[in-house]
Amino acid sequence: MQRCCFWLTMWLVLFGSTSREHFANERPSSEQFAEWVRTLSSYDKAAREQVAELILSNIWSSIDSSRTGEGNKEPEFTEMIRDTLKRSQEDLLSILKQPDLDSSAPVTAASLICLACMKDDGSVLKDALKDELRGNSDLELAAIQVLFTTTLYTMPKNDSVVSSFLTEMDHLSPLARTKLEGLTASDLNSLNTQAQLVGVAQAMVKTDRTLCEVPHLVEALNDKYPIFVRLCAVELLAELGDESGKALPKLNELLGDESESLRFAAACAIVRIEPRTDTKKLSASLEPVDRKKFLEWSSSYQKKYANRDLPEAAVLHLLQSTHPFYQRKVLRMLLQTDQIPDTGKTRLNELLRAPDHETRELARQVLKKY
Repeated sequence: MQRCCFWLTMWLVLFGSTSREHFANERPSSEQFAEWVRTLSSYDKAAREQVAELILSNIWSSIDSSRTGEGNKEPEFTEMIRDTLKRSQEDLLSILKQPDLDSSAPVTAASLICLACMKDDGSVLKDALKDELRGNSDLELAAIQVLFTTTLYTMPKNDSVVSSFLTEMDHLSPLARTKLEGLTASDLNSLNTQAQLVGVAQAMVKTDRTLCEVPHLVEALNDKYPIFVRLCAVELLAELGDESGKALPKLNELLGDESESLRFAAACAIVRIEPRTDTKKLSASLEPVDRKKFLEWSSSYQKKYANRDLPEAAVLHLLQSTHPFYQRKVLRMLLQTDQIPDTGKTRLNELLRAPDHETRELARQVLKKY
């Protein structure tokens, strides 16, 4: 179980970047896609796995292309997929209710993502989790992972995917929760989870949902959740860097947590979010072995940060970015520098009218400073 759930997540996160180009010119017709879905129930294992990969690649590339900040480039194809899947809902559920189901099989991944993407909010798979899928703890955890990964791209950016994930955590079956609680900090590496979390953070940036998700990632740090979930939340906040500034009070609280691994992860995250932090003070909460490792790492990290001043041309280029995440990142950087190019002030005045309050406030602070 432990490996299969996170294997599914890794596959789904990375699949869009590896197969989208390959299948770009091989879009199926409605009839062909429906036949693929029917073949998922075939007695021929090789045929099942082949269509599972075709289904995954086409669904994922459709989802990925619809959330690039440029709108859905293939609305007709996306709707065709959804119309076909809605007619196949009962068949897909039947596949997942088979007593000998392999939770790590490609057919399982394909069936789960089919249910997850029928609606933007993943409600079809959510409803299945309330009833049909609760009897199999491995499948339950795999379904939650697929639901999280898929809705990162499909759910409206002002609706929190992390909040939805935490709701599912609150309703885990006892056996599924026991299995999740069995995962520890060492599993972040052994399950390749850290690499997957980088992909999740990138998806949050790409879909412009970081401001929405940070408060709920902070909620995920509470001790009502399994240690593995809390560690993943810390890693995601760290990956988002200074965008996670509002998480610093809670991360500082974690320096007093009973978990050594959580204290260490929180200390590292604080430095990645605010590199000017007093690391010696942070290290006081760590065990001697962890303290030495943390001080060596943080010293190297802070030196890299101190040497990353950008030339004027690069600052001006970043200011022209149309992506809110990068706009806020360069604005925070300008708050820490000694000067701003005069030619950049026109752009700063434009950012005073940005759609989100955070960008407007940062632009105001930068202009006030100069």
